[in-house]
Amino acid sequence: MSKHTLSARNRIALKETRHILKIVRAARQRSIILPLKAHEVIEGLALKAEKTAKAVLHLAPKGYPEDGLILARSLAGLAIDLSYLSANDPERFKTYVAVGLNA
Repeated sequence: MSKHTLSARNRIALKETRHILKIVRAARQRSIILPLKAHEVIEGLALKAEKTAKAVLHLAPKGYPEDGLILARSLAGLAIDLSYLSANDPERFKTYVAVGLNA
């Protein structure tokens, strides 16, 4: 299997994907002190984010950086949601759930 050369832009994107993964893991740790329901939602989002990050990091070196970057957009959205929800503010979780129920 040959290694594919990544453009500078794609290398930066992979570096940012690793950074987002750190943000996701930190949000997951912060959620431990939240009520059980909030923690369960954050845990589910974090698992999805970690799987998505692993897919991004797997695709790019295999010659599919553009496909990985499409997934990275989803990963960024998950990281934003996780950061928002993992703040110790019960109102944020209630709002998030209410918006999801009405969507």
